Amino acid sequence: MKSLSVWLIMPLVVAWGCSSNYATQNPPPGSLRPGEVVLVDDGTCPPGKIKRVVGADRQRGEPRRVHCVKRPR
Repeated sequence: MKSLSVWLIMPLVVAWGCSSNYATQNPPPGSLRPGEVVLVDDGTCPPGKIKRVVGADRQRGEPRRVHCVKRPR
């Protein structure tokens, strides 16, 4: 269970720590690998937040997830 949580959290940490440039629009459907995380700064989230898009896993029937999260520094 511990190793599973590391694999789920690590992409988020890497995306926040390594990304100083954000996408300006949502990636097209099917362009993200399952679980791939992209931060999108398109102005749809409140001030101080940014859109976090997680790729869908169609084989498992999991949809693409989109949330507004605190903007990394």
